[in-house]
Amino acid sequence: MNQLAAPWSLALCQRDDAVPCSQKSPVDADIAGIGVVLSFLISTLITLVAIIVGYFGGFLRPERYRPADREFILTFRRLFRLDADSDIKALGGRSLAHIEAFEGFMLSFSDQQLVVGLAILIAVYAKSCNLSVFSFELAVALAFFSLMIHLFTLSVLRTYLHDHPRVLWVRLIAVVLYAILMLISLVLSRSASFRAQSDKQVRCALSDFSFKSPQERSLVQFGNTALILWFVVSSYGTAITELFGSSSEQCFGSWYFWLIFRLRNDAFNESRQARLKGRRKGWNSGKPMPAFIFAVQEVARSFLWKMLWMLFYFTFALTNFLLLFWPQNTTGRA
Repeated sequence: MNQLAAPWSLALCQRDDAVPCSQKSPVDADIAGIGVVLSFLISTLITLVAIIVGYFGGFLRPERYRPADREFILTFRRLFRLDADSDIKALGGRSLAHIEAFEGFMLSFSDQQLVVGLAILIAVYAKSCNLSVFSFELAVALAFFSLMIHLFTLSVLRTYLHDHPRVLWVRLIAVVLYAILMLISLVLSRSASFRAQSDKQVRCALSDFSFKSPQERSLVQFGNTALILWFVVSSYGTAITELFGSSSEQCFGSWYFWLIFRLRNDAFNESRQARLKGRRKGWNSGKPMPAFIFAVQEVARSFLWKMLWMLFYFTFALTNFLLLFWPQNTTGRA
């Protein structure tokens, strides 16, 4: 059979020790065992809850709370008949010691998500000689889960990372490595060879690799894969622009709009800011349409908007994982 250019670990495979491709490969408990799965899910859930609690509790930096955030929290507190006034006063009113303590707490979870996610991706390639395709796919789903949550912790830690550039650059190198491994792994896991041979070894699926599935329309398969890859690229773009662009929140839209404006010259940016300043005067005139546009832009710049995307990615990653994990366990293969 035609051999695909295999990962570095496949070059170290000893065929005498490898399970024949005609036999089913068992699930690797060190990578796809129930204990590993639960630890991943619990840690990501705790991180998600911590971000939400920090947001509502006023433990973020004062500049992160825009008018849209304050209005949302005030409405939320009133809706559930909580003490809205004291909660709003807490936004931006927490002591620096409390905020830094929360950031230290989030830093530990952020490091955990990054290190564990990287470790499991490196492990699947290091063990690819005797690793089942299902174990590989499950590990990739868990790493994707961890990646999404980690990128959102960077938003919470923005000021801390700005103040510690060495930590920022070390983390950036690790995040880029994470992205490269993640993108390669997602393409492999979405290929026809992997999806059709979940009980075979990774090396066997790679030995006769084919991305296109004859049973599925090319547009659907390529579209689904491109969408997932875009989720990763877009999330990275948002995180990196926040870390390196202090004016990113002032640009309506997503990171690619900010990047386009940054690539322009200073004169262009100055004229753009002047035009925006003139438009804001019209937005405050009380007319319905300008006020609506202003409200939409304020929401898009708020931390609430980031949290909505965080919940979306969390739900997407969790659904993607459960669709893979649950059928395998109900059939008794895991």
